[in-house]
Amino acid sequence: MTRRLLLSHLSLILLVLLTLEVPFGVFYAHSELSRFSHAAQQGAMTLAEVCEDKMEHGLAADLPGLARAYGQRTGSRVLVTGHEGTVLTDTAARARVGEDLSAEPDISTALSDHPAVGTRSDPAAGGEVLFATVPGGSDATVPCVVRTVYALGPLKAKINAVWLALGVAGLGALATVSLIGFALARSITRPVQALERATAQLAEGRITDPPDTGHGPPELRRLALSFTRTATRLQHLLQAQQAFSSEVSHQLKTPLTALRLRLENFEPHLAPCAQDSLDKALGEMERLGRMVQGLLALARLENS
Repeated sequence: MTRRLLLSHLSLILLVLLTLEVPFGVFYAHSELSRFSHAAQQGAMTLAEVCEDKMEHGLAADLPGLARAYGQRTGSRVLVTGHEGTVLTDTAARARVGEDLSAEPDISTALSDHPAVGTRSDPAAGGEVLFATVPGGSDATVPCVVRTVYALGPLKAKINAVWLALGVAGLGALATVSLIGFALARSITRPVQALERATAQLAEGRITDPPDTGHGPPELRRLALSFTRTATRLQHLLQAQQAFSSEVSHQLKTPLTALRLRLENFEPHLAPCAQDSLDKALGEMERLGRMVQGLLALARLENS
């Protein structure tokens, strides 16, 4: 019973924890990724405006240094292309200067004056990455495109740490609730077990270990008190019945023996026609004697 109460209690708490923690963890992961994506896009747009300004003033030679500085400050890989999608600089040196990347989806989208933000797998970066590709300027002809790429490993590690913290907190809550639930379950089942033992003892005829009426829930205390009173009364009634049976049997045995002797003494003085009635009376005396012997045997058996 203790195990069933504890399991039902823990199942309810586990359901509550899952209902609270799982949506929170999912919401946190989604919000962190959204925040990181927004920050990456805003940073790329700022860099694109600076690159556009440099190109308008004929300072395209400053773009590699500007891209490296931005990449070092933000921990990203920066790629800048011209208005035709040709590479002007790439801090990771994966694309050659002058290489045409206009066919790539995000570059093509940015050349159409629309930003492109998303995630993709990049084995060279060691896993999934986030890219933010934005156009520089808002003219009909986009003068340049800036792509910033961030490794999502640190962000995922942060999210995993939050999931781990939620798991540890949930396990801690379950452990605490387990201890509290076990104590509560024991406080309920201990009086029930005491009542069970007392009932088994009462079935054997004598209660040697009466249930405690001072512990447990009020309902079980009242039940134990009522049971103790009932059991005590039953014991007294059984003892009285046993004493009565034993006493009556002993008291009847002597007068029955004397009555039999008297009837047998009448036999020589009776007329032959009354002999049959005497025999019947002696037979009834024999039967009554056997009944008294049975009562004495029953009384001895109950007292043993």
